[in-house]
Amino acid sequence: MVSQEVTAGDHVIVLLHVNELRVRSGVAPIVLHHSALRRLAPEQS
Repeated sequence: MVSQEVTAGDHVIVLLHVNELRVRSGVAPIVLHHSALRRLAPEQS
């Protein structure tokens, strides 16, 4: 469900309401970055 739309220059940021969340151990989260889905990796030290 869309909870808010925010205009940011020539973009529109859409904030969504999460109704349910499941976490699976051993599965890395993904994010949308530069029009592609990418996995998050732990910081390198």
